[in-house]
Amino acid sequence: MVGQFGALTPQHVRFEPHHPWVIGPQDQWTYLVGAVLEPSPCPIVPSSSNMSELNFDYHLSHPDLPPEHRTVRITLPAKGLSEDQLKEFPAFQRWITTLAGSLALQYSEKDHKFHSHPYAIERIEAQSTVWFAENRLGFVKIQLTIKNDEGQIPGAVFLRGGSVAMLASVA
Repeated sequence: MVGQFGALTPQHVRFEPHHPWVIGPQDQWTYLVGAVLEPSPCPIVPSSSNMSELNFDYHLSHPDLPPEHRTVRITLPAKGLSEDQLKEFPAFQRWITTLAGSLALQYSEKDHKFHSHPYAIERIEAQSTVWFAENRLGFVKIQLTIKNDEGQIPGAVFLRGGSVAMLASVA
């Protein structure tokens, strides 16, 4: 099979269902739902959990959001992704704009299911990235902390750039 990652043959793929899908040992593996493509031709930046983090505040500009919920703390990995690169990533721009609009509906529509207990973004953590080239961001894995006074909802987000999806199947 030939695709974004070049020619894939059975010796390039091994299955390890106990591994996560995004990062591997020594940043040399690309995980795709339990399958490991080895070695990855794309630079992979690991989770920031083992490195110092970079933080910045992001302003959600939706007019229906209350002022106390318009600023969100974003954490980036120490290497591999800058504030400007994340802000300029089209997938991030679409996602954050849509999310802000959805959250704003809780305040503007009195009959909204969460109007009495609205959710708010507490934190966004960009955990890992995959670059297709030095200047072409391919994927960003984000962990979103979103809560209301009754609890937290799951917030795993996988953003991808303008690319076609590919499923590798080895028979």
